[in-house]
Amino acid sequence: MVLAGTLALAPVAAAADATDAGDTAPGSTSSTTLGGTPAATSNNPAEPTPLTAGLWSNTLSGPGAPKANAHQYSYARRIENSTVLVSVTGVSEETSSDTIQVVAATSAGDACGSDAVGSDSTTPGTAFGAIVLVASSTFGETSPCQTAPVLAIEVNRSSSSLEGDLPYTLRIVEEAPVVSPEGDLPAYDGAPVPVVPEPGEPEELSGAASFEDAPTVGTGTYAGTVPEGTERLYRVRLGWGQRFSVRVDLPPQDDLDSSPSVDLGTFDPMHNTFSGGVGDVDESGYYGSEGDTLYTGLPAVAYLARFDGALAVTVPGDYFFSIVAQPAPDDREAVEIPVEVSVEVTGEPGPAPEFRRIVSAPGGNEEAPAGYDPSTPYLVGDDELSAVVGDAPVAAEGGSGGGSSGDATRRTSGLVVGALSLVSLAAGVVLLRRRRPA
Repeated sequence: MVLAGTLALAPVAAAADATDAGDTAPGSTSSTTLGGTPAATSNNPAEPTPLTAGLWSNTLSGPGAPKANAHQYSYARRIENSTVLVSVTGVSEETSSDTIQVVAATSAGDACGSDAVGSDSTTPGTAFGAIVLVASSTFGETSPCQTAPVLAIEVNRSSSSLEGDLPYTLRIVEEAPVVSPEGDLPAYDGAPVPVVPEPGEPEELSGAASFEDAPTVGTGTYAGTVPEGTERLYRVRLGWGQRFSVRVDLPPQDDLDSSPSVDLGTFDPMHNTFSGGVGDVDESGYYGSEGDTLYTGLPAVAYLARFDGALAVTVPGDYFFSIVAQPAPDDREAVEIPVEVSVEVTGEPGPAPEFRRIVSAPGGNEEAPAGYDPSTPYLVGDDELSAVVGDAPVAAEGGSGGGSSGDATRRTSGLVVGALSLVSLAAGVVLLRRRRPA
């Protein structure tokens, strides 16, 4: 799909603080909280809502078929020849499969990619996301999508005929160009079989109902609960060349008349759902009389993975896994399902690509980000630079960093974060994708 029209260049001001995720009372059900700063709504491609880098929120209403219901945004590049990563993450309460789509194009109408993903209709209120990388699809080449000063972004409900509201977040991150030769860049290692972690002595720790509040975990075992009808998220910080595997053990039970289903899924640092990055996984099971074990993982983080279509593992930062418990039947109250979660992070953070030392803004746009340094090549907010893609800017070890004085690295339990330095993204077709059943 191609978007056209005259695009405004002025950034929109933040309308409110990000929404905090609330706790879920024992035995109750609730939706995953997405957060984000509310963005103004425009349904006119000729007058889109201009956005800066950051995490924005809005709500799609009505069926997705009418073009007039789509939301229109624009983004003005701050770094010449950069890669711009755009993702949408939705939470739907519909019991029929919902769908969200993100479409990117240049102001001249050149198509730069689109992606759509469906919700999990069996467990409403859980997160699902789609992603587009706006840049050249071949290393070393340039394209209108990589050089366009202004991008058009559309968020829609795809072909859905559903009438209810679909809350979503839109995340925009801009990455400086790399100057490393292709042979010096971290390469994609394909789809390895994950290492199934061996459980150890568990630490009491449950996941959270939001990406923002997801606890950071590393190699180790954690005991928690997941209320029926909810999603619980955990965070794993990865550097270049690192990967993680996760195992979820469900104990046997014979107290319930039913055996609730439990699903295990993964999200990249842009809150994009994905699967298929590794072979021989088991991401669905049951809390029943015999117990069950779920496990999954992902390939090593590698810059060149984007050119193989593996967009979900091209940047170091905060990866997530989620545990989703099916809602309880109407004839009984929801229970909390006990889970034992074992995580294994493989490898130490490896060398990063070399990013351009000095950057400038494309012609006609405002100035390049203040305080840019090649050790912090990600623009994650308005003039907020980071060494990794996370919920807050992070300075590289030993680098000058960027962003505000409040920049801080989230501490990992059992995971070495130390030497993360540089990061990067690019374009392609998403192959690592978690598609929930329609």
